Amino acid sequence: MKEGSIGVLHWATHVQAQADNFDGKLSLDRMKTQFKKTRLKGPADLRRYADALATYDDIKGSCAQVDDADSVVAASLAKCQKRSKAQKPVMVATAAGMKDWKNHQKLMQANKDHQAGTPSQAQAAWLKQYHSAFKNIDAFKKATAKFKAPSC
Repeated sequence: MKEGSIGVLHWATHVQAQADNFDGKLSLDRMKTQFKKTRLKGPADLRRYADALATYDDIKGSCAQVDDADSVVAASLAKCQKRSKAQKPVMVATAAGMKDWKNHQKLMQANKDHQAGTPSQAQAAWLKQYHSAFKNIDAFKKATAKFKAPSC
């Protein structure tokens, strides 16, 4: 799902900025600039993803076998079912990555609203999210790299 992929990649870029800063590859100022770029994209990422999921839910089952379908329609529906099945690991990985991005968006908003605790508490919450982010980002990258399916 393209819309979710965009959001997970923004999240991955956000996390990578911190990793690069820790590794001495990115200055604090450049990291903050990267954070701002991705942070500002986050709300739109979440909206696009929610809209895409709603659309996906509306068309779920549209590839189901149709009794008495001619061979062309039956073949098309079979390709669609194959693609739908192949998409499941990508959808699961995307959902996990987008959940992390959504949670981080909430933390950033809470921090902006001075509701994330002291600066050290907010930093500790961010570092917890940062350290756990790689699991879902890596799973997303792996699932998308493995994805191969016919188009519908």
